This record gives sequence, structure tokens and C-alpha cells, in this order.
Amino acid sequence: MKKTQPNNLLVFLAVASSWLWYTSYLMAQPIPIGNSTDTLNNMPDSTAWTVLFYKPANYDSVNSPIIWAVHESGGCAGYCTRTMLQSMAERRNALIVSPNYNNYYYPGALSFSTIGPGSVVWLPKVFKEIYKYITKKENRDSIPVHLIGFSAGGQCVTRYMLIRQGIPDSIPIKMAISTNPYSYTFCTYELGGEIMYYICGLESLGSFDMSFLCEEDIQQYYNENYTVLIGTADTTGAPPTSNCMAPQGSNRYERAVNFYAFSQNDAINRGTTLKWQYREIPGVGHNSDLMYNTKANVNDSSTIAESLLFDSPYHSPVFFPPDAEMLVNVSESICNQVSFSLEYCSDNPKPHTLQWDFGNGDTSIQSNPTYQYADTGHYQVSLMIKASGGTDTITQMVAVNKHIPPQADFSVDTNFFYLPEAIVHFQNNSVAADSFFWDFGDGNTSTAFEPIHEYLWPDTFTVQLTVFDTASSCSDVTIEQDYIIVQKPTRINSSFIIQDLSINVVPNPFRQSSTISFNLSQAAHVSLEIYNIMGQRAMFLFQDKMFEPQFHEIPISMQHLPDGVYFGSLQVNNQQLLFKLVKVK
Repeated sequence: MKKTQPNNLLVFLAVASSWLWYTSYLMAQPIPIGNSTDTLNNMPDSTAWTVLFYKPANYDSVNSPIIWAVHESGGCAGYCTRTMLQSMAERRNALIVSPNYNNYYYPGALSFSTIGPGSVVWLPKVFKEIYKYITKKENRDSIPVHLIGFSAGGQCVTRYMLIRQGIPDSIPIKMAISTNPYSYTFCTYELGGEIMYYICGLESLGSFDMSFLCEEDIQQYYNENYTVLIGTADTTGAPPTSNCMAPQGSNRYERAVNFYAFSQNDAINRGTTLKWQYREIPGVGHNSDLMYNTKANVNDSSTIAESLLFDSPYHSPVFFPPDAEMLVNVSESICNQVSFSLEYCSDNPKPHTLQWDFGNGDTSIQSNPTYQYADTGHYQVSLMIKASGGTDTITQMVAVNKHIPPQADFSVDTNFFYLPEAIVHFQNNSVAADSFFWDFGDGNTSTAFEPIHEYLWPDTFTVQLTVFDTASSCSDVTIEQDYIIVQKPTRINSSFIIQDLSINVVPNPFRQSSTISFNLSQAAHVSLEIYNIMGQRAMFLFQDKMFEPQFHEIPISMQHLPDGVYFGSLQVNNQQLLFKLVKVK
């Protein structure tokens, strides 16, 4: 009996279908009870993230929250953190989520993930994908998140809470606690005489460009559900590692105290009030287990960190209106051209609507527009900026004291010439200029106001005029491509002159056909030819044809010719009129 060979395509489709079903089945399964680990590929930073989970047996698939635990650097990383928080998770029926970068090191101190030299992906984008993965696994639309981190993880929490204001991630954080971080990001550009480059402060450095943070973002950060938690005995080791660390304090405890005090004052200076909490755990040093699991009183049912994380009153996020500030650069403007720029948050990914009004009816929606005024004077320039929290407008007077910029322009009576009399009279139509430079396209130049130039060989020539205003050092240039057409000599039969000879072409420009009309006061021999811009004859309509003394209309069809510029030659006895035709699509 003859064997039947399997259809490779059907086999492939069956395997692919099984794999898709299996993948969907795995994705549809909730996170299991107890400890588990998932690997998330194709993350925004182009790396794989290992996420550790712990789900207690009393987990409620409808109401249970998440403890999002950011671990410290090195050691057993998230695995130890998960163990330390298990008793808290069981008391609160909470799912522990602990992301691990490359299964070991976590860039918590910086709140970003490196994807290559000079490139970063801020963690809100990464955390958003992890959160979406969890809600899909748990088949829940939203899960409240309680965020906590120790040491390097504590640095991640405090900086992440700042950065997520400018790069929203849609994660519903009920409380965030930074525990014993090495240092903080002070919301300032200078502190104690030192420039506060990120990660110390808001000054951009290299890839760490903080320009996406707006004033309202920092105000919202100060109104977050956030706690600074520090052990009073965390005072040994950890000396400052850079100049910008020194103003923060000499150890972790001092830096926590100074950071909270600075933020209280800075919030007031920015027009708001700090809503954070500050809490100390007496006698505890740099020990994550004790910081997480120390109770205020031995009989308490919750630890200090747990009570802060879950029992603190929650206040809804505050959305502040944008602060419209602009830097107007007039002194460096050239020829009435003024540069306008936003002082900050030009790269903010949140929706901002910008509207510049230059004080003369012209507007722009660009972040950093450049605008050239047509005249000198004083202009009331305004910037309106709109965001989720509201709208703000700032107005400023701008003085434009430069001269009116020159404008280059010229013309000729006709563009078409025959040798040996290819003599062109250029007419200068420029405005507000006092010196001129002509380039005739044949290697010759002139500085005359209205030069007369003779072309010596047949060709098509591009003419350029550059004009200058000496007082303002402004200039302008105009270029006419293939402007002058010079042809070889042509023989014209002499007869007599037709008075008041003129020609009209309608329509012009045209698509496929047009009509050439002229009026003869007496009978004459007429020739009509069409040339391309290279001087080559494209159409021959008639030559030495006798026309009666009347108005004549000559239809022409040029549908077989390519689009472009053409020149017509109407020869009546010994008179020749040259005219321009433009065929368009």
C-alpha cells in the first residue's frame, strides 16, 4: 500500500495553532499561590525583566492590593526582599511584585534603564508594561499599588515618583515609601554652592536630560502620597561620592532630614504645600529586614512601615495648571528675526497646547519658534500654555529695533535672446538695500544697481542677486533658475513693420492646451514656433503664412510634451515677439 506523505503546511499550521493556544492559556492563567517567577521579554528598554511574585493563600482576586517592592542592589536582590515582606503580604492579603533587572542588578538608584551609550529609558515606561502584564494575568482592570524600596530601591522610589509626573504611567499608587536611600534628588538646580546635576538635582547632564519636567510636575510631586522613612542609626559609612552629594549631608540619616526640610520650603516657594509624611525608626541602621518589620510597640498588629504603607490617609492627586514662562532673545536677533523658547519642559510627553501670539496677528504652536518681523516697533508677545490642570498665559513686550530687512528682486523685459545681440538690461526691484551683487550665471558678476550684461554664447543661464543693508548687516538673496535663454543667430526676412503688435496667451500656465491670440492691422507673413528652455524647437506651427488684417486666435495642443517652461517665437514680417508658456500637471 502506498504511503501518504504529510502536508508540511498543515503540520506547521497545527503546531503554530497549538503554540498560540498554549501561550494564550499561560497568559490567561492567574499568578499562582506562593512564590513564582515570570520573565517579561520585549520591554521598552529592549531587555528581559524577571519579576518575582508572592501570592498569599488568602489573596482576594477582586480586592487584594499589590506590594510593589523595589529591592536593594547586589546580594540576593529581590529574592530576599520578597521573603522579608511575606508576613506583611499575608496580613494585608497582598500580592508581592518585585521586578529584577537582568535577574540580579536593578538600576533603582537612577530610575532608568540603560539601553545603549547615551540612551536611557525612564522606568515609568517599564513599570507600566509590568503593571499591564499583572492586571491581564489577574483579569482585573485596576489593582491598587503600595510601593516600597530600601537603599538603592529607596532611591528608585523617590526618583521614580518625581519622574512619573512628567512621564505618566497610569499605575494607581496609594502610597510610596523610600526607605534609607543613599541620596535623594533635590528639586533644585543648585544647592550649597554646588550644581545639582541629576541624580542629585534637576540640572541635566549628558543623557540625563531633565527638560521634560515642568513646574507643575514638581508641584504635583510635592502633593503625592509619599513617605520618607529613615532609621536614626543609619549614620555610618556611606560618605558622599560626588560634590553634589556633599550639600545633602554626610550620611543617610542627615540626607533624609535635609531632603524633607528642603522639600517643605521648596513647596512653599513654588506656591503649594508639602503633603508627604516623614517618619523615623529609632535605633535601626542600614538593615532592610528591621526597617520593614520593626513595630512601634510590641503589641501592635502592624509594623511601622506597614502602617505607613497601608493605613495612611489617601489623598487624590492634585493637578496644577502649567506655568507659562518664556525666554525672549531679542538682543541676538538678526534682521528683525526674534527667537522665542520655553525655559523648560519642552520635551514633556504629557499633552500641552501651546499658542504664541507675536503681537501683530501672527501666531505659532511650536515650542521654540523663530519669527521675523516685517517692521521695527514694540510688540506685545504672549504665550498661552494649556495642560490637564488648566491654562496659564504670560505676556511680555518685545522691542524690535533693527532696520527693515532688505528684499532682493529683479526683472527683465524679455528672457529670450539671439546672438550676437544677447544684451540684457536688468531692472532692480529690491527694497531696503544699499549694495548689490549680481551673478549672471556665465562666470561674470557686477555690483551695479541695474547692470547691462552681454552674453556671448548660446545657453540657459541662472541669475542670482544678493542685496545688503549696510546699517543692519542684513542681506537677502533671490535666484532665478534658467532665467536667461540665449540662442544662435536667426535670419529674419525684412518687409515692413506692423504697428502696435502684441500677443496674448490664455490660459497660461495650462495643462494640455492653450490659445495664442494677436491682432494684425494689415496683412503680413507670420511664423509661429515653440522652444524648450534648452533652445531646442519643440513645436513648429507654421512659417511665412499669410494672415489677413484682423484678430487671430491660434489654438495649440502641447499634451505630447513634458511639463515645464517653454518659449514661443511669433515672427510677423521683420518683427519678433518672444513669450513664455508654462505647462503644468
